[in-house]
Amino acid sequence: MVCIVRGCLSILSILLCGVAWNQCLTNIPASAVTISQTSGGIIDDNDGIYWVCPQANQQVFIGDNNTLFVEDGAIIGVMGDHNTIFYRSLNNALGLYGDSNTVSVNSLSNIVDNGNQNTIHVCDANGITFDLTEAPEPECLSTGIAADILAAPYVRLESSQGLLHVHTTSLLREVIIHDAQGRIARYAAGPGAGVVDIAPLAPGWYFARIGTGSGWSVHRFGTF
Repeated sequence: MVCIVRGCLSILSILLCGVAWNQCLTNIPASAVTISQTSGGIIDDNDGIYWVCPQANQQVFIGDNNTLFVEDGAIIGVMGDHNTIFYRSLNNALGLYGDSNTVSVNSLSNIVDNGNQNTIHVCDANGITFDLTEAPEPECLSTGIAADILAAPYVRLESSQGLLHVHTTSLLREVIIHDAQGRIARYAAGPGAGVVDIAPLAPGWYFARIGTGSGWSVHRFGTF
């Protein structure tokens, strides 16, 4: 049996599935271990907390009772049981082979369920968002930072003018600014991406994800 829950939980769904949560918005704790390996691997652990990065490729989790926060772009499989999984991917489908897991997805097309007694929670409205306030350093949002330190972008914030200036020795392709919940707050691409208007942003911490010809890097900044 697969139990599918959409949006907010009802009393009936709680009784049928034995689940009493609504996890379209969840926080990533500071204790989370980041997984960013680009070559295939096996994670054999129980009772762990993992933040799976976009560049993680063909990682297979075979342990039980783990909590997985999976970013869009990651390719993983889960063979263990009783895991809690938050799966943000929009393109790659989660391969689920274990039993009695609880999974939050953006769409049913994002999961291939080959297990038993798994509960699938579908976040239809706004999708899954991660609160990064307590998360580890945001290297998990990076998708391949260049080894050459001279090619890595750096950010200079000119708060007096409400502008974020991006300087890099490589070709600047795009700048994506995420708020503390992981939602996209601003976006710029092409020749004008080097200067981003951040005046409309509310006071708080943000992450600038910068894509260049040498790869991606992530930088934290505040608007106070």
